Amino acid sequence: MSGLDINNIFQIIIEKVSDKIEKLDTQVSITIQAIIIAFFKNSQNSMLYVCDYKDDKSLKRFKVFNRWYATSSIESEILKKDNVINCKSNSHNTIIYSSLLYHKENRNQKTIIEIYNTMQEILDEK
Repeated sequence: MSGLDINNIFQIIIEKVSDKIEKLDTQVSITIQAIIIAFFKNSQNSMLYVCDYKDDKSLKRFKVFNRWYATSSIESEILKKDNVINCKSNSHNTIIYSSLLYHKENRNQKTIIEIYNTMQEILDEK
């Protein structure tokens, strides 16, 4: 797959400003959905997100994003592919939860999905 030139693939990072535990804010999902809708006004854009695993809450984040997507209004236009990667290094295993979002009219979707599906293989080679 090396040598491919595909533009418009981005990663989104959502971080809290502080470690303080906040009450549930229903506006967060609305804000994220608005960002995603604006981002995909260009149908050739693709978005990758990886759920941070450093605090052992990656599965919880993954489920939250899945719920946001499933209940959103974007499901018919923006498609989602999940990839759960078991990353082995020395004697430690880390599970990485990620998803790829792409517009149903993206002309590179087949290639982007092929590359996304090889992430496990690429990490295993390292």
